[in-house]
Amino acid sequence: MTYVVVPRFLDSLSFSSNTAWRSFREQLTGTPGHETFGPTVASPIFVKSSLPVSDTHEVPPVTHHVHTRRILDKLAEGDAVSQRSLSRDLGIALGLTNLLLRRLVAKGSIRVVRLRPNHVRYVLTPAGLAQKARLSRDNFLRSVRFYTEARDRVQQRFAEIEQDSHGDEVCSVVFYGAGEIAEVGWLCAQRTRLRLVAVLDDDKAGRDFFGLVVLPGSTLEPDHCNGILYDRIIVTATTDEAALAVRLNAAGIAAEKVVWL
Repeated sequence: MTYVVVPRFLDSLSFSSNTAWRSFREQLTGTPGHETFGPTVASPIFVKSSLPVSDTHEVPPVTHHVHTRRILDKLAEGDAVSQRSLSRDLGIALGLTNLLLRRLVAKGSIRVVRLRPNHVRYVLTPAGLAQKARLSRDNFLRSVRFYTEARDRVQQRFAEIEQDSHGDEVCSVVFYGAGEIAEVGWLCAQRTRLRLVAVLDDDKAGRDFFGLVVLPGSTLEPDHCNGILYDRIIVTATTDEAALAVRLNAAGIAAEKVVWL
């Protein structure tokens, strides 16, 4: 059972009667209170809680696994790294980096070699290599599941677009977003009557996307994109949907032209 400490300063709060105070304590602790009304000696009250308390509470375990795998990958490269450089490269707090490294040391996945009093080197052990392989495989399997789920959803939406289009005519579409979902969409579109004519993404403008140059969102007009006519806009971005809807509306894009995956 986990306990959460509640300070006794609550005893000094003003209540209209001893009965009110006891009622408050019963609601707080879930147990009858027998103390008399008024200030008491400063000591803690222990309140039962169903919330688990651990050093993983701040960051979800799945995220920990991702960071751990990336740390092992960095160490496998053989370059000398420090906690600060790992923190910077992984984009996580220095404290979290220290926590993950200590866990790896405790598990025997890495070994600490002290080179100087204030300088250490982290060495990957055979157990660490095995853990790295296992985490890499788990990450690969998660990616496969992501692709499978994304493919099924995208194929369903593309089938609906084809049904709504006229006859056997080709439907020209624009992808709004050039990330992983867009790549899945491009693969799925190869077996449909959908023809990708443009890809929009402010963050990736100028890059290549399967032979198309990614354009900024500002090139989108109500009936054409960079001078190319289109029938539908398929939102493949994973950004805030509400903000993107406002932007499309401000550009004069008809709602019936937009398909949300």
